[in-house]
Amino acid sequence: MRINPDREGDFQLLTQLCYNTAMQKLPIGIQFFDSLREGNFLYVDKTEQIYRLINTGTFVFLSRPRRFGKSLLVSTLQHLFQGHRELFHGLWIEDKVDWRPRPVLVINFNDLDYHEQPLELALTNHLDRLAAEERFEEAAATRDRLAAYTSALRRSLRCATLRAPSLIRFSTPDGTTVELEFGVAVRWCDPDGSWRLGEAGPEPEPPTQALTKALADELSTVAAWIDRYADRCRLEHVGGVWASAWPPPPDVRPRPQGWNNQSRETARRSTAVG
Repeated sequence: MRINPDREGDFQLLTQLCYNTAMQKLPIGIQFFDSLREGNFLYVDKTEQIYRLINTGTFVFLSRPRRFGKSLLVSTLQHLFQGHRELFHGLWIEDKVDWRPRPVLVINFNDLDYHEQPLELALTNHLDRLAAEERFEEAAATRDRLAAYTSALRRSLRCATLRAPSLIRFSTPDGTTVELEFGVAVRWCDPDGSWRLGEAGPEPEPPTQALTKALADELSTVAAWIDRYADRCRLEHVGGVWASAWPPPPDVRPRPQGWNNQSRETARRSTAVG
């Protein structure tokens, strides 16, 4: 059969054949990545460029005319960061990221009622609605409570670790010898051999006694000093056992950009006194 594209019937037949067999549907007017992929529309794979974009480590401002795909790009980034791997099956980026879901905020200025109120107020109200819908504030509050709990638990473990031995003696790089009784610094021996007593502070008490706030503050100060200078001091004597009964609790505070296994290991070692 010979098809003449100039004849209306043949043109409709040709169009139907293209859509049903050879060509995918064109995503005309579609701005959402999930609708495009789930509807089996034609998509030019630009995920390699998107991968380079999100790994630049800088802010990106895209000023393009209308119908240049800005909204589709934002939608693609949204589903990428939310971990919707199934939408990226067969695309370049499928095996290049970890697909760990992350919280995403998408602000569409078409949804802002800035005609009846100042733009700043409209934006603030919109952000409040998004926070309530995604429960970001609840998650942040829970994270803060967990951070406070683990901080208190870490403080308690550090105090218990220092109070366990009746005597700890170590020397500092300048030749000074320091003695701790139940975690409290009580005596110093200067390099010339002269001993001096510690300044006024809480009295050392064995672990069987209740831990007062003043004593806890003193023990935390001593533990922080030991953590900081442990690699430059030499342990000379321990009366008893100086070791933590448990590993340090996990750290739930937000990690800074560039956190890696090495810095995690360093932080883990710094939380343990003994």
